[in-house]
Amino acid sequence: MSSRSYQTQQVSETVLLNVLATILVKSFHDCPRVEAKQRFRALEEGKRIFLTKWQMEDGTSVDVTMRLDRSELRGPLNFSLLRKLTGVLVTNFATILKEEKPVRTLATEDGTQTMFMPPAIGMQAGHLNAMGAAVHTGYPGELVVDLQFLDPDQFRQQEAVAS
Repeated sequence: MSSRSYQTQQVSETVLLNVLATILVKSFHDCPRVEAKQRFRALEEGKRIFLTKWQMEDGTSVDVTMRLDRSELRGPLNFSLLRKLTGVLVTNFATILKEEKPVRTLATEDGTQTMFMPPAIGMQAGHLNAMGAAVHTGYPGELVVDLQFLDPDQFRQQEAVAS
């Protein structure tokens, strides 16, 4: 039995946001539709799927995987909804990166999971949904992309306060 040694690296939120946007594009938009649907089906079944190896600046690499939390999903889940919301996330993230805006995040207390804001908001079949994208760094040698449906009402309240 071999043992692996992993070192912890600090990666800026801007770099993580760029990697996250690239992964979403390559996983659901800039690939054959059949492959994107296969990923969707695996996520829908609750599986954590392998996406790629990410080569770090120092030459080490980490596995990039993805999982889906749909506990706050309203209405039916289908490929079109997932693709639409990941597209909105990519647009939001690209705007932040292009305009060099501050990266807004929410993080767990232990710092192993970071959710990037703003979430994607979209209507489908009469249901309002919000989806966020987070990265989880708490697994040695792995970066987990978490797509999470969020309670959309909390963002309605924020919009009302902001206006």
